[in-house]
Amino acid sequence: REDVYRRVSDGVVTASFINTRAVPVADDYALQLKIFLEFKALDQRTNAELFAGAGVAGLGNGDKTVFTFARPFVFWQQNEVLMTELLNNLLYAGIGVFIVCLFALAHPAALIAVGGVAIVDLFLFGSLVIGEIRFNVVSVINFVMAVGLAVDYTLHFCHAFLAAPGPDRVERVKYTLRTMGSSILKGAGTTLIGTLPMAFSQSTIFRTFFALLFSTIIYGMAVGLILIPVVMSAIPMPTAYHLQLEHDVPEDKGVGNGQSKVVCTVVEEV
Repeated sequence: REDVYRRVSDGVVTASFINTRAVPVADDYALQLKIFLEFKALDQRTNAELFAGAGVAGLGNGDKTVFTFARPFVFWQQNEVLMTELLNNLLYAGIGVFIVCLFALAHPAALIAVGGVAIVDLFLFGSLVIGEIRFNVVSVINFVMAVGLAVDYTLHFCHAFLAAPGPDRVERVKYTLRTMGSSILKGAGTTLIGTLPMAFSQSTIFRTFFALLFSTIIYGMAVGLILIPVVMSAIPMPTAYHLQLEHDVPEDKGVGNGQSKVVCTVVEEV
């Protein structure tokens, strides 16, 4: 048969096609993008050479142009903007999280909380390699979701640390781990339980969601309960007087009649 499509009314050729064969590239994001961009550049050169002045760059009537089409291009076309869209969305989400942390803490420690979120997202790229997960729309959605999940671990610890009594940073970290650490672990555990059904799904999409959500929870706990405590204990920061409260301490046994006194914690600059 002819490798062209003719208009039924007058037999004028309206389209042509060529059969090509390529190596399998289902799991190779970089190669998919390379092939798509090469065909896109070929289309532009062909239009410029064959139809200059007749639909190129806004000239002419615009009805004489060629373009390459293949079924995989329907999916590969997204690869052209996927990384740019991911970075833009992470930037916008990061700015939003920073604003929330700034309002919640009103303290430079908000930068540490947001930095922890960025580290979690960076680790997720490693999960793509370890789990042989394709970089596509589904995984990009999880990257953006991870921003909202990871801040739960970092912000809670930073807030509890700044509100902890005492002038010694190491002792305040220990106090925060004793009081807030269990809450962070419980929050991570309940989130993990909520995602477990997806692990047994037959759908690749759901399994991808589970793998990346599971990774986000593990990395979030590691950053919130290991990395952030080390950073907070090592870096001197201004005292957050607006977050600290008075602590009631029972009176010594020498005081009779069951009386007690209130001791206000005096916090020095650290």
